[in-house]
Amino acid sequence: MEHSSRRSRTWWLVLFLFAGAAAASPLFALTDEEIFRDFRFNLSNPGARSLGLGGAFIAVADDATASLANPAGLMLLARPEFFTEIRYSNVDSSSIEQNLGGSASITSSTEPMKSLSPSFLSYVHPFKRFALGFSRVELINTSNVTSNQFALPFDPNNPSILFLLGGSGRIETTVSVWNLSGAVKLLDKLSLGATATFGFIDMRAGVSNVFTNTDPNDPVYNIPQTLYDTSIDDTDTDVSFNVGLHWRPFNKISFGAVYRGGLRFELEEKIFNDGFFGGGISAGMGSPLSTTLNTPDSYGAGVSYRPLNALTLSLDWVHIMYTDILDGFQGGLNVLTLFDPEANFTVEDADEWHFGAEYVFSAGTIPWAARAGAYSDHNSRIYADFANGFSSFSTNDSFPPRDTVTHYTIGTGVVVKERFQIDAAADISEIANEFVLSTIFRF
Repeated sequence: MEHSSRRSRTWWLVLFLFAGAAAASPLFALTDEEIFRDFRFNLSNPGARSLGLGGAFIAVADDATASLANPAGLMLLARPEFFTEIRYSNVDSSSIEQNLGGSASITSSTEPMKSLSPSFLSYVHPFKRFALGFSRVELINTSNVTSNQFALPFDPNNPSILFLLGGSGRIETTVSVWNLSGAVKLLDKLSLGATATFGFIDMRAGVSNVFTNTDPNDPVYNIPQTLYDTSIDDTDTDVSFNVGLHWRPFNKISFGAVYRGGLRFELEEKIFNDGFFGGGISAGMGSPLSTTLNTPDSYGAGVSYRPLNALTLSLDWVHIMYTDILDGFQGGLNVLTLFDPEANFTVEDADEWHFGAEYVFSAGTIPWAARAGAYSDHNSRIYADFANGFSSFSTNDSFPPRDTVTHYTIGTGVVVKERFQIDAAADISEIANEFVLSTIFRF
C-alpha cells in the first residue's frame, strides 16, 4: 500500500513537471542554467602596464592599448607601435551548499579551466594631428564544468529515500573583438578618439538534467533518468563603438573620459531528449530557442598626476551596466526552476574604483618601472530575486549574488634601446589570479 502511494506521488510530480514545462513561454535571452552562473567578462583594460596600475589607465592611455582604454590617448604616442600581450587566467572554483532541513539539500559547483592565450594585438601609427590604430582583443575566453543537485526526502516515513534532481554541463566560449581606432588633436592639449568594434562569438555548451529515485522498491531504483538536455553550438557577430576624450591642462595633470559600447549576440539553443515529458519542454519553450549574450556597456573617467617626474599616480572611476545582461533574461530552464518559468532573477550595475602608482628608475643606463595598484570588483553574477523568497525547489539563497572583491596588482617594465619595451603584471584576488606579459616595439 505504501509502495503504491509512493508511485502515485511520483506520477503526480511527473504531471506537475510536465505542466510547468508546457506552460513556459519561449526564452529569448541568457538562461538561468548553471553554466551561466559565474560567466566572466574581461572588462579590464589590456596591457601589463595598465594592469600593474590597477587598471587605472583612462587618463594615462599612452600606448597602443589606448584603443580600448581611451581612444583619444592614441595622440600621446610619439612613434608607431606594435603591441602584443599574453594573458594567463586561473579562476577559482565556486560552490553553493544549502541545507533545506533534514536530508533535503541543494548543492551547486562551477569549476573553471585555466586559460593561456594571446589576448591583445595592436598596431598604431601616429601622425601630427591624428592617429590610426588596428587591434584585436580577447574579451571572453572561458571554459568550465558545472553541476547541481536537489535532494528531497520523498517518503516522510523513510527520510533515507531521496528524490534527486540534478544537472551537469560544460561551456566553452570565446569572444574576440577587432577594432579600428582613430584619434584627432582638437587643441594642443585636447584630443578626441573613437574605436569601431567588430565582435565574434563562438560558443559550445551542453547541459544534461536527470532525476534519480532512491526508493529500492522502485523499478528504476538508483538509475538516473534523463529529464531533458540542452545544447548550444553556434557563432554570431555584432558591431559597437568606443569613444574617449583626453585633456592635459597642465604638464603634471591629465584627465580622461571614455564610453565603451557593449555587444549583443544571439545564439541558437536546442532542447532535446525530453521524452520523459513526452517532448513537452521543447514544445512549450520552443526548440531551437534564441539565447542572447550581452556584454555590458560601461563608461568612466580618470585622472593622473605626476608629483615627481619619476612618479605617476592614477585614479579611475568606471560604471558598468551589468543590467544589460538581463535584456530579455528569463528563468525556468534550470532543473531547480523548471517548475516555475516566472522565477525572477536580477543583477545590479556596478561602480568600480581603480588606483595605481608607477615609479621609474634607472639600472645603469636602462630605465625600469615598478608599479602597484588595486581595484574593486563588484557583483556581476545574476542572482535570484523571488518575491516570496521561494520558487519551485529554490530559494533566494540557491542563486546568491557574489560579494565585492578587492584585487591587488603589481607590475614591472623595462625599456631596451628606446624601441623595445617589456612589461609584466599580476592580478591577485580571492576569486581569480591573472598574469600578463606584454611587449611594445616602437618603429
